[in-house]
Parts: sequence; structure tokens; C-alpha cells
Amino acid sequence: MPKVADIAETNPIIKKFEIIGLNGFKNLALNTPTCVRIVVAENGTGKTTLLNALYAVLTRRLSKLHQIKFSKIIIQFEGYEKFEFERAEIFPTELKPLNSSAFAEITEYGVTEEELYEFYSEIGPNFDSRKTRTHEVFRKVYANGPYDPSESTRLLRRAMPALERTQVYTGLTSYITKAMGD
Repeated sequence: MPKVADIAETNPIIKKFEIIGLNGFKNLALNTPTCVRIVVAENGTGKTTLLNALYAVLTRRLSKLHQIKFSKIIIQFEGYEKFEFERAEIFPTELKPLNSSAFAEITEYGVTEEELYEFYSEIGPNFDSRKTRTHEVFRKVYANGPYDPSESTRLLRRAMPALERTQVYTGLTSYITKAMGD
């Protein structure tokens, strides 16, 4: 078990994480001079949103950022230049399903819009059958819908939004992978 003095002197992995224009008006910053940071503030100030955005970025599950309204995010790892990106650079167009009736049908089976976008982000455009059929979204559609596994997969494909991988999106995931050593 490390001693408190050792922890206090350990360099942080993340030097800075900032959300600009949260909900159109608020800026939040997490500056980490040590490797331990406790976030304390009044209710409604954005603590959970800040941590959810940080989680989405660090895990490279950038589709989770879609539900957070922001203008820009800045992240800097210790020993690296900062990386800044605007919401429009990650989501250049609002995500729209290829087939809106299939999309609506899937939501009738208990799948939320956020769950569906997360599913598409994790599965990708190739729809690996093993990954698809073990995912919670597929299980909900299959369990609550009238379709067999193949028809459930076809329904999910028809509802798939046009997820664009921009140059900034790719650059951000590469930056995080390099900085975190994954």
C-alpha cells in the first residue's frame, strides 16, 4: 500500500480536462497538480457531467459525448501537448438513422436513443455477429420484439445511423491511446 506522501508526489496522468460552453453557458475545468483529485461542489454545478465526459473520452466511447451539450473539450495528459476539439468536429452532423421507422421500432422494444448510439459506436459498421448478439441492445430487441436473431440483426442494421469518423475523432482516439499506453 503506497504512503500518502508518495501519492502526493506522484505526477498525474491527466494534467487538465476542461469543458467549454456546457449547456451553452458554463465552463468547467479539472486541473490535476497531483495524481489524486476530489471533486466537490454544490448540486447542479456539473460534477457528474464533467466526470461522465472524462470517462467517455478516456474510454474512447465518444458517442457518449453526444448526449452532453458542449462547445469544446480540452484534455492534456502529463508530458503531452493539449488536445482541443469542438463538438462539431466530433459530430459534424446530427446522427440520423438510415431508416427512421426501424429506429422507432427499436425504441418501442425498450432501447433508448443513447443506448442505440452506444451500440453502433461499439459494434461499428461491420456488425460482427458475435459482438452484436452478445450486446445488451441486441438482447433487448430480440427478447421484446417478434423477430428471430437474423431478423433482429437486420432491423438493427436498417436503423443504423450514419456515424462519421472525422479526422479529429480519429486524432483524439490516437492521442488517448498513445498517452494511456493502450
